[in-house]
This record gives sequence, C-alpha cells and structure tokens, in this order.
Amino acid sequence: MIVRHSQHGILHYIAPAGLLVVGCAGLIAYLLARFPYDGLYGQDSYAYYYQALALRQDITGQPQPPWSLFNSQSFRWPIGYHLHVIAGSFFGDGHAGAWVLTLILTALIPALVYLILGQLWEGTSPRARIIGGLIAGGAMAVTGTYMRFGISLMADVPALFWALLGTYSFLKAWPAREQPNDKRSNMAWAAAAGGALGMAVLVRYGSVVLFVPLLAYMAIRRRQSRLETVWGPKLWLAFAAFVVALLPEVLYTLTHASGAGYGAFLSDWNVANLFSRTVTSNDGTATFDYPNIVFYLLFPLVNAGTGFLSYFYLPLLALGLATLIREREWPAVGLLLSWWLAPALMFSGAPYQAHRFVLAYLPALVVMIGIGGAVAVELVLKMIPSRRESRALLFGILAALLLVLACLGAYQGWRSVEQWVGMHAAFKVEEQGIVSLARSAVGPGSADAQPRFVSFGITSALSHYTHWPARDFYIYDETAIQSFFEGPGPRLIVLPEASMYSQWKDTPSGERWLWMREHYSLTKVGESGVYTVYEIDDAP
Repeated sequence: MIVRHSQHGILHYIAPAGLLVVGCAGLIAYLLARFPYDGLYGQDSYAYYYQALALRQDITGQPQPPWSLFNSQSFRWPIGYHLHVIAGSFFGDGHAGAWVLTLILTALIPALVYLILGQLWEGTSPRARIIGGLIAGGAMAVTGTYMRFGISLMADVPALFWALLGTYSFLKAWPAREQPNDKRSNMAWAAAAGGALGMAVLVRYGSVVLFVPLLAYMAIRRRQSRLETVWGPKLWLAFAAFVVALLPEVLYTLTHASGAGYGAFLSDWNVANLFSRTVTSNDGTATFDYPNIVFYLLFPLVNAGTGFLSYFYLPLLALGLATLIREREWPAVGLLLSWWLAPALMFSGAPYQAHRFVLAYLPALVVMIGIGGAVAVELVLKMIPSRRESRALLFGILAALLLVLACLGAYQGWRSVEQWVGMHAAFKVEEQGIVSLARSAVGPGSADAQPRFVSFGITSALSHYTHWPARDFYIYDETAIQSFFEGPGPRLIVLPEASMYSQWKDTPSGERWLWMREHYSLTKVGESGVYTVYEIDDAP
C-alpha cells in the first residue's frame, strides 16, 4: 500500500531532525564553554589550515611567505577540506571561520542519521521511525570519537557529513519500496546523491569505501524487486554529478605536484596487519594491545572508554538487526552490514589504529541501535493497555530493561565525550608549555636574527604560536636542514626524544635525529610532557 503524506505529516516527521540539530549544537556549546579548546589538535589540523591558506594564496596569485612550513605544492591529502577552510572565512578571520563551519556540519550529522533511518525503515509506522531516528541520532552525538573530532579542525566529520547527505539522497532516488514519485524529483535526488558523494571523496579519499554498501543495496533491491536496469538515466546523472564534484581535485592534480600521503597508505596496507599486534610502516614500528581486526571490527561495538559505543547498546543493536531480518528488509540489511564490515576490514589492513577511521561506519551501527530502541519503546507502549496479557507484559518488561541499558550506554558515551575533549584541552596546555620553554630558550631575539627550529610531532603547533621559521624531520632531509640552519639567530630542536629511539628507530626521521646529534653541539634546555627542547650551540 502506498502512503501519501500530507504537508502536516511531513513537517511532523522532519521536526525531530531539527530537535537533534539544536540538541547537538547545545552539546557542542557546553563542551567549548567548559574546556579551553580552539579546534587545533595534533599535526593534521594545523596542516589543513595552513595548507588551505597556501592554496588560497596560490589561487589569488599572492606569494608564499619565506620559510613557509606549508605550501600549495606539498599537499598530502585531497583538497576538499582545504576548500571548506577557505569557505569558512565567511564566518570569521583566521582559523575560527573554518572551525565554525566544521561545527555546523557536526551539529547537522545526527539529523542526517535520523533521516537515513527513516528512509531505510519505510515499512514501519511513522512513530517508530521518529523514535528510532531520535535514538540513533542521539547515540551518534554522545559518542566520544565523533564529538572529539567533530569539534576539531579536521576533515573526518565534514567528509562524513557529505557521505551521509549522499547516502540519504541516494535512498530517496532509489527507495527500497518503489513509489510513483515525481520522476523529476527522483532525478534531482540522484544528482544530489552523486554530487554529495563526490564531495565526500573530495574531502577524504577513504569515503569511496561507501560505494560498497550502496552497491550491495542496489544489487539486493534490484534482485528483490526486478526494478529498472542498473545503468538507467538516474544513475548516469548521479555519476556525472560525482565527476563534477571531483573536478577541483583534477584541476589541482594537473597544475600542482601533490604529495604522496595516500600512496604511502596503500603501500603500507597488508593483509597480515589484520591479525597483528605489532606493525611496521613508514611511520616506524608500533605495538598495540589488540590486533587490528579486533580494534576496527569489534571495539566500536563495545568500548565506550576509547571513544566508541557502549556494550550496553549491544542488545538494541541485535534487536534492530533482527527486526530488519524478520521484516525482510533485505536491501537495508545488506547496506548496513556491508557499511560496517567493508570499511572495518579495509582499515584493519592499515598499519595503525586510528579512532577517527571508525567514523566512516559508525552511522550504520547507531541506525541498527535506533531501530532496536524503537522496537523496545513500541513493546513497552503495547504493554501498558495489555497488562493482563502475560506475553505482552513479559515482552514489555524485557524491552524496558533494554531501554534502561540504552540509557546507561548513553551515559557512558557522554562520559567518554567529556574525557576525550578534556584530553584535547590538556594537550593544548602541554603545547603552551612547550611554546613557553622554546621562547625562554631564545630570549627576546631580534628582527634580523629570528629564531629557527627543527621539530618533530609538534612542528605545526610551534610554528602557529611563535611564527618562527620551521622545518620538520618527517619532511626535510639533512641537506635541507643544514641549509635552513645557516645564518645568525637562535636555533632549536624540539622532539619527543624517547620515541625517536623506539617507534621511529631505523626510519628516515629517526636517522635524521641521530645525524643531528653527530653534526651539531646540542644543549638541553628542558622538557615539557614527552617533548624535549635543545639549543644548537655551534654551526655545522
């Protein structure tokens, strides 16, 4: 039976999505009011910002500053997020504008999760879809990994926004239950799907893994319903929009000598990494507590302490998946399971365990949790008028227990959010300690003898706060460093010394540190956290 929604019904369904946006924005505001954090974290966030500035200067024909740490010829990532950073100048100067734009996208994502659940679970009641969408969107918002990177100047959450927008548009263009919608509307949704998915890949190449669940969805849908041929006009339009969205990257590649960051990722990928605890890559050797396959495939389901989902959600996730199977929603089952498994297996072959990679498939998990939560709520509601019916009473009590567990899971998730954002704020304090130590080492300085430093791991942050010329062990070789240190002025080395003898041993970066010790006379200034500051006493 085809259900025709009135305008009032559509507004009634969309309104909770707005509630999720307002709620997520409120959580972000609370976190930023409580913790001193400016969105700049680690090396990558600074790199995104300064690479975007270099790209803007290149586009506008402005010269690059002397001794610039970043330039428009050395990007290691696709330029999509750089374009977001440039567009963020509409919201404010400096990195603040780009940060605000990222925060806006972060606030919108729980609403997209809500809409995707409603589109996938079309066979149920509007009330169940609303309840499930609210639970799924809420679980997304109180996940530590999502929120910590959502409030950072990083590409992961913006890429997820475009991926989810593309997925929702795709499901609107090709609904599991074919309806006599306006063909022009379907074509518009197809174009939106292709454009948004292209934007996701433009921001992070890894977003291309989302094509696996979408293809699984289409294959099951077509086999089940005997619908139109795969390469119909809608799909061609989506493909054309996808290509158009990638044109900025094509133009950049044709006119610039880009870096090889993703080439390094692919060269380090190895099936053996799936089951290994000790892995070796261009970034040295690292030993983890668990094999990669456990970290990527299982941890996101049961480990709120590391910023993932709580194990208290597991019964709802199982109930949600079982509900889709019982209702024979096979396209939805195929999409959600492959959305979880394909990225998890791909990332397990990488030689590192990055929490932010899990964001690529976290929505699939919270959608199943949301469906399970909606079923539990419906069972509790059925129990109320049927208290004398033992079966309804039993199911209602069990469902109520599941909802109590879900509340505990949400509480664990929120505690994880606070802990991780607090960790980011503490790291900012450590950064300032290193900056203060470096400034005390060089003294007042002068305009004609500006301090220069070579660093590792914290180069971008030091350069951002001091505005001193800088070079990084990871990028520049011995000849470049020697040339950089020529001339008057204080010269420093800042690095995590212990890890240079362990993780980074026998890597080019570790070898450069040994070369520095052999060719320069160094005086230890002090330590801040894991970092040590050395002053160079004589010329090479």
